[in-house]
Amino acid sequence: MLKCLFIQMKRKPPIVTMALIFSCLISTIPQFFLPEMYNVISGKYPDLRHFYLFTLPSFTHSPRMLITHLTGNLLVFLLFGSMIEIIIGSARFVFIALLALLSTIGIDYLHAGGGHGASGICWGFHVFYIFIMIIMYEEKGKSIFKDIFVVLLLLLAVFNLFGIPIFEVVVLKQRFFSNFGQTLHLVSMVIVVPWILLWRKDIERNTLKFLDGELIEVKRKIISPAIIVIFMLMIMNIYGTIKLATLSLKYSEYITYNITPAQGTDIKQIPQSIIISFNTPMKVNSEKLIRKSINYDEKEGLPEFNTKWIDDKTLEIRFSRAFIGTESLELKYVVEAEVEEGIFITESVELKYE
Repeated sequence: MLKCLFIQMKRKPPIVTMALIFSCLISTIPQFFLPEMYNVISGKYPDLRHFYLFTLPSFTHSPRMLITHLTGNLLVFLLFGSMIEIIIGSARFVFIALLALLSTIGIDYLHAGGGHGASGICWGFHVFYIFIMIIMYEEKGKSIFKDIFVVLLLLLAVFNLFGIPIFEVVVLKQRFFSNFGQTLHLVSMVIVVPWILLWRKDIERNTLKFLDGELIEVKRKIISPAIIVIFMLMIMNIYGTIKLATLSLKYSEYITYNITPAQGTDIKQIPQSIIISFNTPMKVNSEKLIRKSINYDEKEGLPEFNTKWIDDKTLEIRFSRAFIGTESLELKYVVEAEVEEGIFITESVELKYE
């Protein structure tokens, strides 16, 4: 089948697949060189003033296992996407890619997520491939499994669809939906099913032509508007990537802060408030407590605390009582700053006293 794929790609290059691969690469490469700032900004959905950044979370990838995520998604595009584009035609391929893109963006946006990666676009390609495999099996029988390329693609599909979630649930002991990416994978797979059924006759006919090395022709009077859209999307991603890379370089050392009393101060000497002074205006009330550890004397009781902004550069943390020598405190906050109107970055603030 690999030979069949090369023959068809030579006749009709899968230009949309190549455009999507290019978008993934151009949007993700800066993450290797600007890991903190670029990840923070590209993983957030901006307001409409910066619409050109809205699709970036669907092309950039999680900083954790960045190479693995990028490589895996590129393989899905290259191996499954190119075959599917040849069989169903570029216009239909654009349609399902855009449908998956917009559906997963919408759900992720409502979930207040970001940076979910290209798998939200391409995971539905596995369902197409399984349907194509069924057609091949009906036509060629068990002999198709003598083709090592067919077997490798099938193993890759099975690993992506079942191996990854099983590993997360059984080995990592996570709940299936604790990784929201699994939800987006399901969405991507479910939304393509009606279109596979609707186009099934064309898929069956073109799959057989694909196997026989015949020319697959898709009726098209003019350049499909959908194809124009995908290339506009690619241009938008290029512009957004350049914009974010420029901002990331400009503000790589944008946020600094001082803590009073300083880190390492003996906990007995801490007053009932801690002052965090930022060098730049922050978004008031944007602080989020992401880690808390308080070892306290039970006789004294748990010290309650709350935050208050004195101004947009000064955050105060007040405690209900002073600490004693046997106690310890560790807090971590994430705070936002607006580096450009409608574009925010975050800074982690850690407090630790013993």
